[in-house]
Amino acid sequence: VYVIVHTLTITQGTAVDDTRNFDLIMVPNPLKVNSTLFINADFTDVEREGLVVEVFNAVGQRIYVETPTIYPIAVEGLNTTGVYVVRVITGNGKSYLNKVIVE
Repeated sequence: VYVIVHTLTITQGTAVDDTRNFDLIMVPNPLKVNSTLFINADFTDVEREGLVVEVFNAVGQRIYVETPTIYPIAVEGLNTTGVYVVRVITGNGKSYLNKVIVE
């Protein structure tokens, strides 16, 4: 059994003093049908307040939306094989995208 961990590293900020690295970790990826996808990151309290997770299928339809209260975030219900786009929108309006493969 192989597990591939994809880490999306994003540098955000508007000034040198305001820059930080942001790791959005989604595991497992690829994901088995009807398994749970876990999403974790070092979210600040401001980012967690009003944070939204969305999942889109290959034709762009939003098939999942949640405002999580428990971390790491658990996404369930991916019951069809394919490639999905996961979007995390933080409470301060930052948006992060990553792909997950369901097999």
